[in-house]
Amino acid sequence: MRSITRVGRLSHVFRGGQSELLNGIARLSIFYEDLQLEMGEFRDLHRRVIENGEEGLEYRLIYFLRRSLATLVEFRGALTRVKQTEEFKKADLGERDAGYINDADRFLQKNWATIKELRNEFAGHVQVSAVAFATKNLTNEVGGVDVPPGNSANLN
Repeated sequence: MRSITRVGRLSHVFRGGQSELLNGIARLSIFYEDLQLEMGEFRDLHRRVIENGEEGLEYRLIYFLRRSLATLVEFRGALTRVKQTEEFKKADLGERDAGYINDADRFLQKNWATIKELRNEFAGHVQVSAVAFATKNLTNEVGGVDVPPGNSANLN
């Protein structure tokens, strides 16, 4: 694989914020990088918890899963908005670039219900029904709560 690196003033590249399409692409870039970071951390934590049996990381694992799902939701919204711009509609995209965009859009559309369901299930978007289910199914089991040194809390 070969790559070309180009250098330029970002204010010029993004037309000083005057292009709705380029602003949307900048937004997509941020979400893409966020997703790379979140999924990288999620994969590392998953390996540590599932494969290595490390304990105490479960909440971090779920946090990064939630963040990844939330970022996917934001990414889809940004992609939809980019595709709706007049600049995008008039753009002369190459076959490869158009294919990438269409593949991503199709994937998100096809899996949208699952993405939203997972986001809701893992509390990325807390649903009243999920909280009601959880509180309705609480048991009388007694457990412990760890309080960091120096913090006083009345847990009775």
